[in-house]
Amino acid sequence: MKSKTLLSLLSLISFSSLAIGQVGINTPDPQSSLDVVGNGATTSAKDGIIAPRISKQQLASKVSGTYAAAQTGATVYVNDVTAPTGTTPSLAQVSQVSSTGYYYFDGSLWVAYGSTIPSVNIYNSNGSLTGNRIVTQAANTLAFTSTATNGFSVDGSTFSVDAANDRVGIGTIAPSSRLDLGSSVGSSITDAVGKKLAVYNNAGGTSFYGFGVSSGILQFHAASAATDVPGAVLTNTGNFGVGVTAPTARIHVVSPTAGALRLVDGTESAGRLLTSDANGVGTWQTAPASVNIYNTNGSLTGNRVVAQAANTLAFTSTATNGFSVDGTTFSVDAANDRVGIGVAAPTARMHIVSPTSGALRLVDGTQSAGHVLTSDANGVGTWQILPASTNIYNTNGSLTGNRIVTQAANTLAFTSTATNGFSVDGTTFSVDAANNTIGIGTAAPVSKLDIIGDTFGVRRSQGVGSWDNLWIDLSNSSAPAINTSGAEIGLQFKVGLNLTGTYGDGQTLTTVATMTSNGNVGIGTAAPTQRLHVIGNILASGTITPSDIRIKKDITDNSYGLKEIMGLRTINYRYKDEKLSKDKKIGFIAQEIKATMPELVSTADDEIKTLGVNYAEMSVVLTKALQQQQDMISELTKRVNQQEKQIETLNSIISKNQPAKLK
Repeated sequence: MKSKTLLSLLSLISFSSLAIGQVGINTPDPQSSLDVVGNGATTSAKDGIIAPRISKQQLASKVSGTYAAAQTGATVYVNDVTAPTGTTPSLAQVSQVSSTGYYYFDGSLWVAYGSTIPSVNIYNSNGSLTGNRIVTQAANTLAFTSTATNGFSVDGSTFSVDAANDRVGIGTIAPSSRLDLGSSVGSSITDAVGKKLAVYNNAGGTSFYGFGVSSGILQFHAASAATDVPGAVLTNTGNFGVGVTAPTARIHVVSPTAGALRLVDGTESAGRLLTSDANGVGTWQTAPASVNIYNTNGSLTGNRVVAQAANTLAFTSTATNGFSVDGTTFSVDAANDRVGIGVAAPTARMHIVSPTSGALRLVDGTQSAGHVLTSDANGVGTWQILPASTNIYNTNGSLTGNRIVTQAANTLAFTSTATNGFSVDGTTFSVDAANNTIGIGTAAPVSKLDIIGDTFGVRRSQGVGSWDNLWIDLSNSSAPAINTSGAEIGLQFKVGLNLTGTYGDGQTLTTVATMTSNGNVGIGTAAPTQRLHVIGNILASGTITPSDIRIKKDITDNSYGLKEIMGLRTINYRYKDEKLSKDKKIGFIAQEIKATMPELVSTADDEIKTLGVNYAEMSVVLTKALQQQQDMISELTKRVNQQEKQIETLNSIISKNQPAKLK
């Protein structure tokens, strides 16, 4: 009978406790979910609540995942903090356990009551890495959204991103252009510090391809060692040098071998001469047939005039009849320094033989009937006025018509040693024989080939309709330009190994980049379909997509999320065309994504209309899916917590009202 009464009472207490959701120990009126009242009526009662007692070793030995987010708030009393040994799957969770006492689980770590975990977090605090770190991104992107002037940096100035002004600095924290390599320059033309930007360099640093800077000089390097001089330079005065580090002209070429200048424009051929038109455009023209007064016999077809201006014309013969007209009419004995008229073998400084009177006639402007040749104190004889000389070899004159020198296979040489030894119209074309230089547009060339003008270029052919041109335009001193026309495929940059031949002869050239007339640039492809079309991998320190709300419109919440993600099929694959890549890839099928999320798929303007996936914007859908999944987890967690509290309440009531064993 007493047992039945006790069970009935236990049931009544359990029912009433469950009805109000609170449990009291030593009190009929609990004031919280669990209210324990001490037994103050006796001095021998052991009051208090004892949490589970466990060692640090035992906690560390728990199976991984035993304590997770669902166990947040669990309390234990650690009675032994000896360093764990052996198999410890949960060792990381006891990293804060350093002394005996009460600890609660915060969802990831066991934390002592009354203490906080110091935050050493890359997102909100400075700290030091304790080892190498790797961020495994797979197809995900990693974006830094700073707006500061030095928003991202490595070692201060080693690498700096000015997010406020869209600039990147290497060697400076205040870049002043899109890519700024800093203000440091080489102390000399061979200083390795001046080699600023490498397109390629081997591991030993002895094959540098790129650009360098020393005081007032932009350097161009190809296969240079650390202290080699550059192959070409551009000075701050606008002079460009090849094979010389201090160019003294707009184009200054120094070559250890013959053939320093090569012009291939379709007019080139063996034996041709570089000839200027009226606009200063030089092309290779067939040399006229050689009937040359200097090295072969021939017949004049008309009068000739040599217009020398201030230039000299010298005959340097050493023969007895080194120069003559009609054999004996006029003869110069260069071996004995004599001149003969009417005789081929003069015996005096001036030897005249004539069958008639009037053997000597001197016209110098003072001539008149009865005048005589008169010598001054120095033996100089003059008439009154000398007649104008119409001789191509010793006086100025004007051509009375077009002239052609037919050379055939013969050569025509001018042996001047003057600074402007040969010229056309003064500055149109000038040969500086004293310094072995040629000027176009200047009478004083300061380099092997010195061109003065706003534009100069190369045309494949001459005449109307010749659109295949490449020219340099210097008319805008602030923005010199390299231009091309008639490039239907595009302007291509090709590279060869220089194993054989010169200027690409006998070797295979590889097209590494193509610029098309619609503004597209291709690397690894000659037919780019996008602004930047790359076949192969791209190595970059980061990518940024404009996302400012001020540049957006028609903004709505993204509707794609967990449902669409769960319907996707992830695959491993290789490209059929190994030019795209030979590596094994991980990704999606564009057609499958297009069926549910067409905004993430684009169509290329190529022959087969290739579909592509915008993996960057895929992260937006993944974020939405993660948010939806987290909402589901939060709701389930809430339900589990409620159920655990109910179970704990039932267990407490049952424990409190358990009837004593019948004796």
